[in-house]
Amino acid sequence: MTHDAAKGQPVISQKHYSASSSALLTRTGMGCFCSFPIQDTEAAIAVKQPKTPRKGNLQNCFRKWQERWDLWARSSCLSVLSSARHRQYSLLAQYEENQGLFTGTAAYFFPEMANRLLKTSSVSARTKLLHQVGTSLYNTTHGFEEEEVKKTLQQFPGGSVDLRKDDGGIGILTLNNPSKMNAFSGTMMLQLLEKVIELENWTEGKGLIVRGAKNTFSSGSDLNAVKALATPEDGMALCMFMQNTLTRLTRLPLISVALVQGRALGGGAEFTTACDFRLMTPESEIRFVHKEMGIIPSWGGASRLVEIIGSREALKVLGGALRLDPKKALSIGMVEEILQSSDETKSLEEAQAWLTQFVNGPPEVIRALKKSVCSGKELYLEEALQNERDLLGTVWGGAANLQAIARRGKFNK
Repeated sequence: MTHDAAKGQPVISQKHYSASSSALLTRTGMGCFCSFPIQDTEAAIAVKQPKTPRKGNLQNCFRKWQERWDLWARSSCLSVLSSARHRQYSLLAQYEENQGLFTGTAAYFFPEMANRLLKTSSVSARTKLLHQVGTSLYNTTHGFEEEEVKKTLQQFPGGSVDLRKDDGGIGILTLNNPSKMNAFSGTMMLQLLEKVIELENWTEGKGLIVRGAKNTFSSGSDLNAVKALATPEDGMALCMFMQNTLTRLTRLPLISVALVQGRALGGGAEFTTACDFRLMTPESEIRFVHKEMGIIPSWGGASRLVEIIGSREALKVLGGALRLDPKKALSIGMVEEILQSSDETKSLEEAQAWLTQFVNGPPEVIRALKKSVCSGKELYLEEALQNERDLLGTVWGGAANLQAIARRGKFNK
């Protein structure tokens, strides 16, 4: 779409591409760019304005840009502007959906278009991706080369991640590297991904307990790997790998609980936030020590911590590198319960008994419940409602439903 730039009208120009950042750059006409990751062979969308405006932060730039558009619309041709804005929104939204990129940029800068589309569209690609087995946050579109990262991680052996699945539908995932407080070696990170994939395909599964061997949860990353992966690029690649894995764990159709025995430090503390619930033994401790290591959480722990305890408490916990003993963790809502025993075997039995009360029922129902809660947490309300409708269709009139109705009928008699 092209109009006369000399008259202050919008121009959809040739596309700009930044190979160094692998990003789609959308020029706003206010001297600002909004970045979207894209593949190297793709072009980008650029929306130009005739003047080069003053500097400002991104939000102010777009606000000023919006004001200029509105001013021009009132004094010129409203219908042309509406068409132009709709076209820009459509281009951005279509690109996001095609690429599986859910930045929300199109909806943020064109809210009226987004609301209109939301009322008339079917379930979005985001909804489909949320419950598509094996879907990760990052891929080559974001500059993430998973196979290359796997080759790198294989260079750091040690420990294991073990999975036991019982007949009652509860899996027990054990971080096993006790000589290093169950710190994650490179091979353990790879094995964790393998176990998550196995759990994604466990159709009879209903619940999951994550624990550490020898009465210790995990001390995070193995320092040998951390020292070797010293560049920012290495750190970001590892970040994307672990965020992918733990997000997939969070989205498992299993109700999960982290059993914190002993210490959960750094990445170990982050891991606990990827579970639906957390239980602590009387002598255990959770601590986000990242600040003292000169970094921030990188496995998704900060974002999930905000969701669990709120932004104010999260800032205290992260900024103070606070030691969360069971009482403190319980008081801020970090954990559900303090178990009675610190014994490794007995505390595991307590955790199993605690989890059983929430997974007692047919696998298809428990799994649908977890998926429904996941979509309610991650999707817009309209999308979550549509997904809830679709999930209902998988259990309504099913064996468990019909048996429950029959039992209820007998009870009434």
